[in-house]
Amino acid sequence: MLAVNRVSDLDWGGPGGCLERLTGKWLLSRHITPGGRMEGFAEFTRAEGDVWLRYHEQGELVLDSGRQLHATRSFLFRALNEGFSVHFDDERASLFQEVCVTRVETLLIGQADHQCLEDRYSSVYEFSQDGTFSILHAVRGPRKDYISRTSFRRARE
Repeated sequence: MLAVNRVSDLDWGGPGGCLERLTGKWLLSRHITPGGRMEGFAEFTRAEGDVWLRYHEQGELVLDSGRQLHATRSFLFRALNEGFSVHFDDERASLFQEVCVTRVETLLIGQADHQCLEDRYSSVYEFSQDGTFSILHAVRGPRKDYISRTSFRRARE
């Protein structure tokens, strides 16, 4: 069984350093409206000469219909001066989003958009003082219309 390991606000670094604090394993809980929910694990690991941080998630997705699926997804993250970029984990490492992170009271918050054909992803990355973080994607367009909110908390074996 995995236990929760809290991280203090100082451990996030600042807008340009929060990405460095993500290495390791996380418990994830995702709610997709409409659509379903997912519970699982995510891990950030160093990749390709420490230039990239590879994100890989896996878990059980339960659709609103009750159907259950095993789900996986991977991305590549790269540090920027005031935030980070998120890339698809494919041969080209195509850009998904460039996230500019700022401090808002006790939070570090990043925002970014991505246009996928006619569908638009508007995202918010929120790093909390208690060591948790969340990612919200509001997806709107002719082919997609949903909100996905994923909460992460540090896990250790």
